Amino acid sequence: MMKKLLGIVVLGLLLSGCTSTKDKIASFQTQSPHDLCIRFLTLPAWNDYHYARSEAIKKRDIDCTPFQAEADAKKKNDDKLWDSGKKALEAVIDLEVRN
Repeated sequence: MMKKLLGIVVLGLLLSGCTSTKDKIASFQTQSPHDLCIRFLTLPAWNDYHYARSEAIKKRDIDCTPFQAEADAKKKNDDKLWDSGKKALEAVIDLEVRN
């Protein structure tokens, strides 16, 4: 079962890499400035679409400054969520090790 799941994940990653940068940039041409900026400002730079979002922002001459405070708050909340998930996972692992 695990091998099958891993195979599906790998296949999905390979297929997602087939989209050209030009297509990725085009997909952001109709996205609202708010959504485009929030995702650009909160998702990591290694995200597959980071460059495409950056190029779409430049091409559309969007100023993301008005969304910076909201993006910072979202990032802070996302970090809290990840931290709580990490603590929960560590607690489960600790219980498994003890038993």
